[in-house]
Amino acid sequence: MKRTVMKLSTKRRTDYIHVKNLMERIILQSIEDLWVSGEKDESIDFFRGEGFAICAYIAGLKMYDKVRLADLISKIINFQTAKRKNNKMKNEALKYETLSLWNMKLSTASNQKNSLVAGSK
Repeated sequence: MKRTVMKLSTKRRTDYIHVKNLMERIILQSIEDLWVSGEKDESIDFFRGEGFAICAYIAGLKMYDKVRLADLISKIINFQTAKRKNNKMKNEALKYETLSLWNMKLSTASNQKNSLVAGSK
């Protein structure tokens, strides 16, 4: 009779370990999804909502670990936002550069030079 009780407790412990590992994987996948543009919004919602709190509780994260992880996530989000803004500003600057007369003249002259060089070969 004691053996069956031992097996049940071992099975429950094993199940708990599997669930804990699953919750850790969900958190890690959500962190990875922060870098994917299509999944980013859902991942941010996961960390802002109750999903992260529930997964962190089941995974056994202590408050210190939750705070460190939240700090890391906020840094990633801020980096991505700054990167997006920076790229947008660069793209707008490039767009205005290509529309300027000086660049249009240079591109026309270089195209004519390239066509002359290509024609002479």
